[in-house]
Amino acid sequence: MGDTLTHLSSRSEVSNLFQSVARALKPGGRFVATYRDLASVELLGLDRFIPVRSDDRRAMTCFLEYETVVETVVVHDLINLRDDDGNWTLHKSSYKKLCLPVKWVIAELLASGLSISGRSEGRMVTIAATRKA
Repeated sequence: MGDTLTHLSSRSEVSNLFQSVARALKPGGRFVATYRDLASVELLGLDRFIPVRSDDRRAMTCFLEYETVVETVVVHDLINLRDDDGNWTLHKSSYKKLCLPVKWVIAELLASGLSISGRSEGRMVTIAATRKA
């Protein structure tokens, strides 16, 4: 799962997902989640602007607006598209994403009956969990 967890509506929904995954996996089955770590460090000032991707016809950037509620951040997407005449048009959208601390995710995976079989931390976190035999 690539950065999907943070799009769920609440931490309880994430917990429910982990419980469903634990029930669905066969013994020894593995679940891997990758998500952007928005919880460990609040990005400030210009660091809140994150280039997503670009090419000759498109430039995608987002910026983060941290809320007083620690569990969410508002993501603002800015997409500049160039038409066949070379004119640029700005498309905008915004939505909330969950801030999921790594320790919290690991605790919820363990509580659902899975064991942690791997993890990698950085701006993108990857956690692998295995259903116990």
